[in-house]
Amino acid sequence: MKVYTTKPEFKNALSRNNRRVLITLSEICEAVSVSENTIRPLISGLTKFKLKKNGRKIWYSVDEVADVIWECRI
Repeated sequence: MKVYTTKPEFKNALSRNNRRVLITLSEICEAVSVSENTIRPLISGLTKFKLKKNGRKIWYSVDEVADVIWECRI
């Protein structure tokens, strides 16, 4: 994973240059190079979205995800 110096740079990378508003768990894991077991507790309290009525994928707001991950970084 690239080391980001600012929060806006990190959020921009997560949203793929501001083209995306929602992101899935697997995409978050891929973007930050961390396992699902590490990410799940961090995003458990975030707002969840389902794009289809009976859809299986759960989506999260890129803004919320960026805030939570940025606060946890070392």
